[in-house]
Amino acid sequence: MLKATGLSKIYHLGGQEVRALDGVDMEVRDGEYVRVVGASGSGKSTLLNLLAGLDTPTSGRIETPHGVLSEMSPRQLAHGLPISPAICCGSVADFSGRAYETKTRDTHS
Repeated sequence: MLKATGLSKIYHLGGQEVRALDGVDMEVRDGEYVRVVGASGSGKSTLLNLLAGLDTPTSGRIETPHGVLSEMSPRQLAHGLPISPAICCGSVADFSGRAYETKTRDTHS
């Protein structure tokens, strides 16, 4: 299971506050698949970076089968990410952290 509660991410750019995420709540149970869609700039990449443990939220909590992300050491994060940030690179991981190889096709031929 992956559960996010009250996730917010605020960036400060050029003296302005940019709210990339504002109070996101979500839960994904084992075996479920989720697609994140939205307009450019809507926070999709920010959400995935937070869920993968690549960035930290301004506020909120992310619970995984391995524990709460904000309470994990860098070593634990490196060995137990709840999702793979490398889907575009040919691998996919389920929420228990088991990785699977995927076949990619060269579309530039």
